[in-house]
Amino acid sequence: MLTDNTAHWLQRQETVTEDTPYDDLVKLLQEKYSISKAQRFQMHSEPAAISQKAKETEDEFPNHIEQFCNQLNLDDASKIHHFVNGLQPSLRNHVMLTQPTTMETAINAARAEEGVLALQRSKSSDKDDEASLTTLVKRLVSQLVGV
Repeated sequence: MLTDNTAHWLQRQETVTEDTPYDDLVKLLQEKYSISKAQRFQMHSEPAAISQKAKETEDEFPNHIEQFCNQLNLDDASKIHHFVNGLQPSLRNHVMLTQPTTMETAINAARAEEGVLALQRSKSSDKDDEASLTTLVKRLVSQLVGV
């Protein structure tokens, strides 16, 4: 079954009719979607350069890696390697220490570390708010005492 984009593209082809032989359809699709050896080589060298974007979640990034690695028919160990090495530095070290053997364990380790970091940011923000409130109270008290 063709995806929506592929079906739409195929419908726009003037040379395609109901009578178009199967082999001709295959040839058209291969010309449009197949990857040359040079492109495959380039793509194979690129996963190391794929990195998690600042706003890319721990759910989006593995999907990105998964899609890319599936195009290259890479094994699970390679997917894990590219996933871990592409993580934001704040997550990468923790995930590497867990020595994940599956994508699931690597993703879970990244999620857990992101949760810890979010909690630390929250506590830091709370401390800043508390310090600001304490300073404000001290100023008010000094103004009241000075009156």
